[in-house]
Amino acid sequence: MKIVVPGDSEDQSGAVNPAAKRQKKQPKEDKSPSTEVNGEENGEDGKPQLNNKQLKKLKQKRKKQKKKKGLKKLQEIQEQKNEEGTTSSVEKNDRHRDFATDLTEYLSRWRQHQLSGTASTSSEPIWKFNKVLQEWALQHCLDKQYVSSDLFKNLIPYILTVQGKAKDRFMTKLEEINNQEGPQEPQTDNDDSNADTEALLLSIAKKRAARLLKLVAKTSNHCIIIVMKYNIIS
Repeated sequence: MKIVVPGDSEDQSGAVNPAAKRQKKQPKEDKSPSTEVNGEENGEDGKPQLNNKQLKKLKQKRKKQKKKKGLKKLQEIQEQKNEEGTTSSVEKNDRHRDFATDLTEYLSRWRQHQLSGTASTSSEPIWKFNKVLQEWALQHCLDKQYVSSDLFKNLIPYILTVQGKAKDRFMTKLEEINNQEGPQEPQTDNDDSNADTEALLLSIAKKRAARLLKLVAKTSNHCIIIVMKYNIIS
């Protein structure tokens, strides 16, 4: 009696056929989804795996995008600084400082320096540039609450000598104030009125802005010295 193992087959002679056995033990066809997408092997997360060349291109692209974004951010910051002006130096100083008094002394020394044409013979110069005072003057010169009529009159020659980006920003400010809609200018030329109303302050600011715009348009550096020497500011 012969014992036949399940899965084996016998031919007519009763012998076990090994070929039939191997055929039955062949693995089933793998019907799982393909691990390749467009010729690229998928990773564990299902996303296509990139080769070294593709990774290099991707890194370069991301680097360019990051650089472009950084440049755009820097441009926005610079534009914001230009719009806000350069008031940061003033804000860092003591808010209780009497800027008007310091500016009066500063302008007095500057006037002596301009009229003398030479530096002082002493160890200390007659006048030394002060960026904080200049920024404060340009920021508040149109406001009667900060700058009186006498101080504004003495400040005009100095303002006419301001150059560079500070001048550009200040001229833009003058044009904006001058074009701003508001009340009619006071009938009197005296802007030392005690009336502390918003309408009057705006009217005085517009008057001062128009005056400065007119002087800047027709005044040269040589004329500034003559104006200071003979005190003929109109």
